[in-house]
Amino acid sequence: MADATISNQSSNSSAITFQVNATSGTSGRANVAIPLTLNNTVVKVYVDSNLVTVNSSKNSTDYQLFFSFGLTTHTVTVVYAAIFGTPWTTYLVYGGIAAAALALIVAAFLILRRRTKPPAVPTAPAEPYPPPTAIPPPSPSP
Repeated sequence: MADATISNQSSNSSAITFQVNATSGTSGRANVAIPLTLNNTVVKVYVDSNLVTVNSSKNSTDYQLFFSFGLTTHTVTVVYAAIFGTPWTTYLVYGGIAAAALALIVAAFLILRRRTKPPAVPTAPAEPYPPPTAIPPPSPSP
């Protein structure tokens, strides 16, 4: 119900859209009832894509929304269900989180592996050591 002419009503599983039209220079008011069974989030009302302040209440069957708007012709959209981004954006966000977590796990593994690396085992040289040379005798004193 509104104190303006309502036309072009449409709805889907998450929103109701309609147009209001009345004399310019006045202000309009609307009272929209949404069944409790349809709502699963905070209800938002947009007039020409601008979020407006809503006074709301509920009874045993409906949410009652009261809001006002300047009158000429406007498109009103009442969003009453959560609308998530497109699936690819959701996958992109989760994929980024998973990639960051994997990078941290690999980095931690490499750091721990470097710290716990066993000491190198000495190996025998390929050729045997040369025999020691004799020490030259002491020189005579003058």
